[in-house]
Amino acid sequence: MKYFIITVDTEGDNLWNWNEGEKITTQNVKAIPKFQALCERFEFKPVYLINYEMAMNDELVEYLKEKAKKNLCEIGIHIHAWNTPPVYKLEGKYNGNPYITEYPKEIMLEKVTFLKNLIEDRFDTKVISHRSGRWATNEEYFKVLKEVGIKIDCSVTPEINMSMLAGRSCKKGPNYTHFQKNTYSICDGIIEVPMSTRKVRRLVNGSLQHKIKCLLLGDALWMRILSENITDVKYLKNKIEKENKCNYIEFMLHSSELMPGGSPYFPSDKDVDQLFESLKRVFKDFSQNGYTGVTLKQYIKLTENIDRIYTP
Repeated sequence: MKYFIITVDTEGDNLWNWNEGEKITTQNVKAIPKFQALCERFEFKPVYLINYEMAMNDELVEYLKEKAKKNLCEIGIHIHAWNTPPVYKLEGKYNGNPYITEYPKEIMLEKVTFLKNLIEDRFDTKVISHRSGRWATNEEYFKVLKEVGIKIDCSVTPEINMSMLAGRSCKKGPNYTHFQKNTYSICDGIIEVPMSTRKVRRLVNGSLQHKIKCLLLGDALWMRILSENITDVKYLKNKIEKENKCNYIEFMLHSSELMPGGSPYFPSDKDVDQLFESLKRVFKDFSQNGYTGVTLKQYIKLTENIDRIYTP
């Protein structure tokens, strides 16, 4: 059996261009029903990983609460440490948004506890699935997640190195270059369902420098759509299938990508229309190739013998 897991980082509008102190809007909520309808058309069940500002949006809560009750989606948590209460001033010399792992353990615990309780109360559902903002994890943070009752994480991006992305007090971001690609127990009590990412050496279009870089160092591929060209999605799907080691593929997008101007990738109505057409083509391909749509909760129940603790 092959499984297709759709994860949605459900967050405010165009946070790529957000600066500290600015108001965060949530207009992309209005685009989510169209996306949900597309998923239902192919019998796929998205996992909405929800952050603070989206959890406070009444329209989203009313809509997804009913969908979750009908088992048409799953509600999880997606923590953006910089605006999730309680407020904690993190001193630092870098300009990146803070990683949750930069905070003292007691502050991490307070932030995750607050957001998890808020989401469970607002959406009237038990939350056990999690993705960290900016993909940040470490051993101490997993202990925090376990303490608050998180059972499933999907923050790990195998073969992807984000160490060049600074936080607020730290110069380097997460590096998952040598992490396992399949589902495993990342710590006692938490199952990791890694994102479908790979780094592949291949010939690509672009400048000579870019071609040489991708051939020698590899091209980072994510199971997501960033333009009307879905060639990379198909390439990555075929590569994972040929590995014959993973019985699922995990797709992701940001909810804000579903609205014009909600991200750098889809600035206009035409771009968003093309995104939905691309989503339709990708979903149709997975459906016709025998993939069953499941949530993270459902996938873990269907997967047996996850008993290894992986140490990178």
